[in-house]
Amino acid sequence: MFQGGGFTERPLGPRGGPIHPVPFALTRQIPDFQPTHLGPGLPMRTIVLLTAMLVLVAGRLAGQDRTVQSSWPLPTVELPASLDRVLRDYEAAWKSDDGARLAELFLPDGFVLSNGTLPVRGRPTIAAGHTRSGGPLQLVAFAWATGDSVGYVIGGYRYPDTVGPGGKFVLALRKDAAGVWKIAADMDNSSRR
Repeated sequence: MFQGGGFTERPLGPRGGPIHPVPFALTRQIPDFQPTHLGPGLPMRTIVLLTAMLVLVAGRLAGQDRTVQSSWPLPTVELPASLDRVLRDYEAAWKSDDGARLAELFLPDGFVLSNGTLPVRGRPTIAAGHTRSGGPLQLVAFAWATGDSVGYVIGGYRYPDTVGPGGKFVLALRKDAAGVWKIAADMDNSSRR
């Protein structure tokens, strides 16, 4: 028997040739270690170990994906394009720290009802009140509904470095004279206690 480099090779099989290397540590932990061959290929124990390692790695990677997706407190839903545009335009205006651009997403007499602040009404006041915004805001929808000219989106918000769900919001929507969805009221609050 040849031992070297942490591997053991044992001659087995009808031809008496060496099998593929098996980690030496395994042969020491299992006193009567005798790999079982599946024909002239790899020993059964090596196949089982490789399969177990692949399952563990795949499970760990899949778990990482689930963690990212499940970091929202509820499942997210896909919005129709006209409603999704409201969220994406909101994100873009927020990221650019442009209060006037953000205010244009609202009806002229729209409201902002944020956690811990007084209500704000009207585009000029909304634009002036959004001087502290900015950054890569992420918005997702948990639910939505629309009628002829009114609708809503219930969702969550956070920043990429946020641990946990971030916050939640309700956008009350109404179509303007051109038939474009505008925000009648933006109600949000943090999910932190």
